[in-house]
Amino acid sequence: MKIEMLPVPVTDIDRAMRFYVEQLGFNLDYDMRPADYGVEVPESVRCLQLTPPGSDCSILVTCDNPGIPMQPGSARAIHLCVQDIEKARDQLIKKGIEVGEVMNRTAIFLDPDGNEFWLQQKMPN
Repeated sequence: MKIEMLPVPVTDIDRAMRFYVEQLGFNLDYDMRPADYGVEVPESVRCLQLTPPGSDCSILVTCDNPGIPMQPGSARAIHLCVQDIEKARDQLIKKGIEVGEVMNRTAIFLDPDGNEFWLQQKMPN
């Protein structure tokens, strides 16, 4: 078993796509509307699969999805592991993302809906 995808609920899917792709640099793997594939959900439901560069695990950004009954902003402590915490933090700040101070090799930031991400420097082998 391996974790493949984590849900991240948002209020505005287009704003979320700009944040994750343009500011964080995630890859947009797909942008789909489940109703187009015969899934019985409201036409408004849309899903984005986004993957950080070099990661095997993606996030599923979705809005108003009855199959994922989470409130926007409720995802917490999603870890993004980096080699150099200071460098990664500085890069995000330069892209307009507010990132907390580094404490114990960790710096926290939020997406536009308040979903929480932790930059975590990898532990030495």
